[in-house]
Amino acid sequence: MPKSIRLRIVAFSLAAIALSLYTSTASAQNSTSGSGSFTNVGYSWQVDQGTVTTTFKGGATFTLTSGQVSGQQIAISTHNAATIHEVHGNVTVVVPGSGTNGSIIFELIAANGNSVASVKLDVIGPGSITVPISGTFSTPLTVPAGAGAFSWRWYVDNPGNQSVNMALVMN
Repeated sequence: MPKSIRLRIVAFSLAAIALSLYTSTASAQNSTSGSGSFTNVGYSWQVDQGTVTTTFKGGATFTLTSGQVSGQQIAISTHNAATIHEVHGNVTVVVPGSGTNGSIIFELIAANGNSVASVKLDVIGPGSITVPISGTFSTPLTVPAGAGAFSWRWYVDNPGNQSVNMALVMN
């Protein structure tokens, strides 16, 4: 067999293997998402699950009037069960130029009631604050598949406009 044909066969075989690996990796990714609103609150979330990591991304916007309080808990669903050994990410609160002050308590909770991540953030006047989240669990958290695998809970008690965004990677 000529050398150029053997090289083409090897190249074609390597390309087929690479395509197979890429396809199997891509098909292992599962996503769930949701969105909704409450009085003066709009939110959205997404959970992406691969073979090793689970990523939670969420955002909520608040437009509260004086004396109004917003405290909610949202059920988050997943495709696969997961065991969480560590969590990394960021939580950001933004108070736009039209806002006064911002104050929020945010918590992501596993179905068994254990907190995956929680923060209390205050922004005085217009501006923003980002807090990194990083933690390792001495006893891994088990998260089941399906509805209510996680709960996303928040409490906001300052009037005005503010938003919260978070991105957490768990593995």
